[in-house]
Amino acid sequence: MQEKESADFLVCYCYSGYDTDNFGDVEKILLIPKEFFKNMQSISVSCTNSKWDDFEVTAEDLVDFFDGI
Repeated sequence: MQEKESADFLVCYCYSGYDTDNFGDVEKILLIPKEFFKNMQSISVSCTNSKWDDFEVTAEDLVDFFDGI
């Protein structure tokens, strides 16, 4: 039996701008539970009008979340 470690949540930051070298402010933060990414090798997360919008949180929500665990 192989034991696997995995995260319970993914935190994704969507930045304004167009690439990893030239980006601006945080536009959106997503907190995605593992039920939506387990058993996947990769996921593609769009930061504009996507199914992932249900997982949008504020910076304050994210702080509260991590303070609570």
